[in-house]
Amino acid sequence: MGYSLYSCYYNNKSIFMSELALVRVTVRYDSRLQEITGESEHLVVISEGAVFLFLLTCIFSEFPEIEQQYAPGMLSFTVNGLQPSVHSQLFDGDEILFEAAA
Repeated sequence: MGYSLYSCYYNNKSIFMSELALVRVTVRYDSRLQEITGESEHLVVISEGAVFLFLLTCIFSEFPEIEQQYAPGMLSFTVNGLQPSVHSQLFDGDEILFEAAA
């Protein structure tokens, strides 16, 4: 399982991870996305208070091929089995599933 550490930005000012509590979430990829990421799941450590859009942006930055291969609307996401909004706050232990349309 891969591991990423993403820092947070608030009001255009970088906040050091040591200044905030850490949140660990597991990102799971379907078989099509595994071809891009090279792994079925990915442990991500983010700052407390981070929202789903932040995580999504970080993953697209780490794996730009996902955005290049899949047009908007071709990916689906769930957080703990529920569809998130871009402003959904992520919490320690959350499980995120990314799936690509065939």
